[in-house]
Amino acid sequence: SDVIEYLGVNIGLMSTYIVKRDIGRLGLEYARNHVNGFSFAATAIVLWVLTQPGNFFFMRGPFVLCNPTTIDEFKKTVIKQDGSIDNPAFDIYGIYFYNVVKGLESKFEYRAVRQLLSLNFGSLWRGILVAWVGGWDSPKGKRMRMLRLYWSYPEFWIALPLFCMPHQIVKFFYWLYKIFFRHRKLVFWKNVHKMLNK
Repeated sequence: SDVIEYLGVNIGLMSTYIVKRDIGRLGLEYARNHVNGFSFAATAIVLWVLTQPGNFFFMRGPFVLCNPTTIDEFKKTVIKQDGSIDNPAFDIYGIYFYNVVKGLESKFEYRAVRQLLSLNFGSLWRGILVAWVGGWDSPKGKRMRMLRLYWSYPEFWIALPLFCMPHQIVKFFYWLYKIFFRHRKLVFWKNVHKMLNK
């Protein structure tokens, strides 16, 4: 529970790990049942191992991020030449991540599971919204699927009105949001420079 509370959704970035064979093999069937797309062979087995008795050790980097890492790189990856979008990330991080965690929820503290899934929903609905505004929303119906799945989480009440508004109104709100936070960022760096000059 401490591990998933500390790492949150970043638990999916754990790419290199060593486990005892007798523990790891017992979790293979669980992991096999939750493999989807490109990531869940790893995430499911890591969560499984965390439910077993024993000690866990975190080792420092070096850390390497794989491409695509920027929005533009991601668009090039998922948008095909005919204009259609092939993006399995929603199902992987939205639906299957939820299923993997819920399948093991009795092994973790309730608070830790809620926090993990709440963080996941928060990052997902904002990403879906930005994609929708940017004109590369996929797959169809995913906003409603997200709301049905995560209806009991606090940010549901923020996402619901935005997901139900017409596209042009959402674009307008997003435009205002970017202006507000760009201003806040500039103010922040001005204050930093003042402090350093002192």
